Amino acid sequence: MPRQRPGPAAPAPSQTSETAALLAADRALSKQNEYIQGIKKIQASGQVLAERIAHNGELEKALLLTDDDGSAAAFLLSQREILKNLARENARRVQGVDNFIASVGLARDEIQSGLAARRGGEENGGDDAPLLDYERYIFNKMEEVKQNRDVEEDLDNSEFVKDMRSRLGEKERRKKKKRRSGAAESDDDDDLEVMTSQTTGVAALKCPITGMLFENPVKSKQCGHTYSSAGLAQMWRNKKRKCPVSGCANQNVTREQLEEDHEMEMKVKQYKRRQDFQQKNRMSQDSLDGVHDDTDVNRTTVID
Repeated sequence: MPRQRPGPAAPAPSQTSETAALLAADRALSKQNEYIQGIKKIQASGQVLAERIAHNGELEKALLLTDDDGSAAAFLLSQREILKNLARENARRVQGVDNFIASVGLARDEIQSGLAARRGGEENGGDDAPLLDYERYIFNKMEEVKQNRDVEEDLDNSEFVKDMRSRLGEKERRKKKKRRSGAAESDDDDDLEVMTSQTTGVAALKCPITGMLFENPVKSKQCGHTYSSAGLAQMWRNKKRKCPVSGCANQNVTREQLEEDHEMEMKVKQYKRRQDFQQKNRMSQDSLDGVHDDTDVNRTTVID
């Protein structure tokens, strides 16, 4: 009976554990964009609402016309504060994701280095090291990242909060620059009016490629312009890469620079809902006008 050759040695438990930890770390790192997109989608909902309740906006003007007891002004104030708190929380979540991803990346590199060293030691007859608690290991790395990074970002100075204030039409508070001359230095806050750039009308909701309302909109992180996914695919099929927006310097729109534009998607849905509502109102009004016309005809017939 032929002798069976011994099969490959089973990996040591420590190696199996470390390999599993590496796979888990890779999965976490690959989902970074997914984590951030979820936060951006929540932020986009707030941005759309902020533009509707902005200072000196149409809604504010309409509400304040009959605001005899100040309840409308108080309502707008409370809603704006809610949106700013939402933006602060979103900024805090982004910080958390950044810290987590950085921690997992550091842990992954160290686990990989340790695994390579362990394998080398085992080949030389070394003993297995005790298994690590990788959940605790990554937690400790997160604490290291927080300590090694600068002081936690001032949430009110984060891009999310500044953008929300801008959409609400609020003033941005900035520190005055210190004077270089012998004059007394001033740390007084300098209020600067933030001019909210809002392009109203249906034209702002149309793709620059198809000329139709945006569908599955994506935004270039390089130039900030938005396109319909189908329109962009059509442009690429025609061997065109330059951003179609007039005057844009982006000469090469690539998949890598694109992200979903949740805000534009919500604005288009909102516009379509308004259009449907207005159409139903017109149909109802036409029906009522028809009833009134029939009534007038009947009255005329009776009189005759």
